[in-house]
Amino acid sequence: MPVTLNIVNHAAENWRSSRVGTSEKLLELVSPKEHQRTSRVIQSSFGGRLLGENHTSSSPNGFVWAAIKAYSSHHHLSIRPEDVWFAIITQVGFYVKAHAESLRSFFVEHEGKKELIIDVYGSTETVDFGAIAGAMTHLMAKNVKDPELRTWVMPSFSTTSQTDIAVASVLFMGAMQKYFSYTIRMLCGIPSVTLLGEVADWEDILSRLDKLAQLGEEPGQFADMLKPILRNMVLSFTEPSSPAVIRFWNSVADKHQMSGLCTYSGWIAAFCFWNEKGEAQLSRKCRNGTWHAVIDSKNIPAGFCSVPVKVNDNGREFNCTMIAGSVGIQARSIYPYIARERRAATSSWDAEMHAIQPLSGWWICENESAEEAEAPQTEIKATRDELIAVDKACDTKLQRSAIHKGHRHTPSMARRRDLRMRLSELKY
Repeated sequence: MPVTLNIVNHAAENWRSSRVGTSEKLLELVSPKEHQRTSRVIQSSFGGRLLGENHTSSSPNGFVWAAIKAYSSHHHLSIRPEDVWFAIITQVGFYVKAHAESLRSFFVEHEGKKELIIDVYGSTETVDFGAIAGAMTHLMAKNVKDPELRTWVMPSFSTTSQTDIAVASVLFMGAMQKYFSYTIRMLCGIPSVTLLGEVADWEDILSRLDKLAQLGEEPGQFADMLKPILRNMVLSFTEPSSPAVIRFWNSVADKHQMSGLCTYSGWIAAFCFWNEKGEAQLSRKCRNGTWHAVIDSKNIPAGFCSVPVKVNDNGREFNCTMIAGSVGIQARSIYPYIARERRAATSSWDAEMHAIQPLSGWWICENESAEEAEAPQTEIKATRDELIAVDKACDTKLQRSAIHKGHRHTPSMARRRDLRMRLSELKY
């Protein structure tokens, strides 16, 4: 239980140091040097809520300066165990870095710096760098002489939070930086996959692929690319923990960018075998009996089709179009009960929707008449013709004379601007 001591018998003074509103500003004030080297803050523990709900002032040493300010300016002071422990290991870290070589044999067996690599699935926008720092310390523990060193460094007090674990992890990494270099590699990946239906449904799709070869050589190649994919989906039911199945789901799509070109390799490309004109478009390689494909992101075809349909409604005929296919991505919370509670609590509900799945559906639409279809092109032609005429008017001696006299915004020039804007709207 916390303890409060009444030290002196006089009133406390009000805190007057200015408040910091953003994570980036806090860094700038705490360390102008580190801030100057920074192009952007990727992530921090100083979220908008923390800074928004609390009066936070910057300090290059929060613990030491808080104690000094409280003592000299008469403020109540609260101290957590972590505050004292972090002050201790920060100081020790300075000493270790300054005497790295004389202490090397105490901490590690290797010479120079050993690279420690953490592989994580996600991107800089989605991963938790605090948790990654914690994972890095476990890797460090395996590469130092004393396996209990990490346990000694990391706080485990009654007040310790996940942020404290992250802080201690970075302090530990900093102290050991003469012996280790640290690399975090972002890998694409899916946290979890749920295959709906029964295993028999997926086996059914696999068996249907045999018919494709009857349609020709290209459909046969298409089937050859799909079969190992469907087999792995079937195995996902029967052997969900198999390393081969896990590797399969970790090879959905790898993004490659070079010289303005963005391509995806991985088994998902097999579902882009033809473009919308029915032309085979994949670059294919066969390795270990499995087809591997690469698709340019610009060439990923539509997942839907449209078909003209005539509708006779009791003697009234309509020319219609039906459109159907995979036309959306549905997002949902992985905690539906919590999502419902949040939705009920506020009209501006912003749930954490971490799960997605494709959405299929269809439309039937009445086509516009021939006259309506032709109308935009007619207006484009009329607008273009008028613009040509106005351009000629702007080039006359009268217009040049007006510009020379300083009257730059003539009626003709204003009309030309309006016509150009309208033509742009009609085209796009």
